[in-house]
Amino acid sequence: MNPTIAFAPRWASAPGETIVEALQRRNHTVDDLADALGVSDPIARALVTGAIELTEPFAAALARLTGSSADFWLRRERNYRDSLRWLSFDEYAQQVPFEKGEELGWVERAPHHWRERAQQFVEFFEVESIDDWRVRYGDSSALRRASGAFDTDIPAQALWLRQAEREADSINIGAWSKAGLSEAVRNARHLSRLPDPERFVPQLKKMLADVGVALVVLPTPPRVPVSGAARRRRDNRPLIALSGRYLTDDHFWFTLFHEIGHVLRHELESGFVDDLEHQEEGGLESEANDFARRTLLPSGLDELRGRRLIYKDVIAFAAAAGIAPGVVVGQLQHDGILERNQLNQAKRRYRWAAGQLVLSRHSQRGS
Repeated sequence: MNPTIAFAPRWASAPGETIVEALQRRNHTVDDLADALGVSDPIARALVTGAIELTEPFAAALARLTGSSADFWLRRERNYRDSLRWLSFDEYAQQVPFEKGEELGWVERAPHHWRERAQQFVEFFEVESIDDWRVRYGDSSALRRASGAFDTDIPAQALWLRQAEREADSINIGAWSKAGLSEAVRNARHLSRLPDPERFVPQLKKMLADVGVALVVLPTPPRVPVSGAARRRRDNRPLIALSGRYLTDDHFWFTLFHEIGHVLRHELESGFVDDLEHQEEGGLESEANDFARRTLLPSGLDELRGRRLIYKDVIAFAAAAGIAPGVVVGQLQHDGILERNQLNQAKRRYRWAAGQLVLSRHSQRGS
């Protein structure tokens, strides 16, 4: 460990403490300080408490009053503000589950020393301040609005969102084309017929990358009940992140087209982080849901309504529609045509293996 970091104090000492000591040595008061600075008594007291910044003019006046150099006071101020900055990072860094990130291979290790952990926070998220972090990853109203889950661990969610960005950085992305994405959507739905994510995910990534959209599929840490996210990367091109939640094909494909709906229909300045099982009705989320339904099943499900459906009916309908049978079952269940426990054998099930979404062994036997 860097010795400077190892002995970094976990507190901040305002220059005001040293100012008071210097004033007392010369039998001066805070009122004398106010006169010397040419400010009101309240402003002088705010300077002493660290509530306002010690500027160059203040430092010059202090030097004349106390006999110290202006550089001394400016250096004291810089050290104080730097300490406050690291302490603010420390507060949030302790909440981010870097240990889970280490387990998932997202970070090399999760430091225990507070200063090292704060340093990892800054480097991982690439932010200059806590305000920057909160706007992009943290507990902003935009992120809460887009997610229906009120018990979400926001720092853990931030870890997932940032890792999605980091993985997106390694993808060769073309120029963003809204028209190109609309065309790609028509081709992408047919990939749901492929059983194995190891086959269709790379094809999806390439298809979307060609039109300027990064697609990342990665598991979430605990207490992040997120299905997917749609937001802008720092280069302003769209990013779609999928969590593989529930590890079934119906949820995967609906989430993908839900997020594509956000990209095509909505502004991504704030971004969307979606828990599709706990959404509020109406608004932008309903619009994205409608887009996903119409894209997956353009002709709807009317042909299957009012019938006593069996497995072969779903297989035949899905083949004619060019879509996975599991997607059809998921929509039938959502619309109440089937119960949640009916015809689930038509769904393909996935699992995580070394950070990759793969077909479960059970589904392999059933394919």
